[in-house]
Amino acid sequence: MSVNYSLALMSSKPGDDTAPKLYYAKAQAAGKAPLPDDGGNTGGGGSDGDENDNPLG
Repeated sequence: MSVNYSLALMSSKPGDDTAPKLYYAKAQAAGKAPLPDDGGNTGGGGSDGDENDNPLG
């Protein structure tokens, strides 16, 4: 898998045409990222609809 980086010129306040434009880093992954055989549920994020998924409370 590889990751490509680029710069994107975007508004600092979306929807406000008068807001200054800033450059933001943008990353895009190419290729495959294999998931573990346990169904992908490694407890490292994502949500299965359970409100207890948030490690911050």
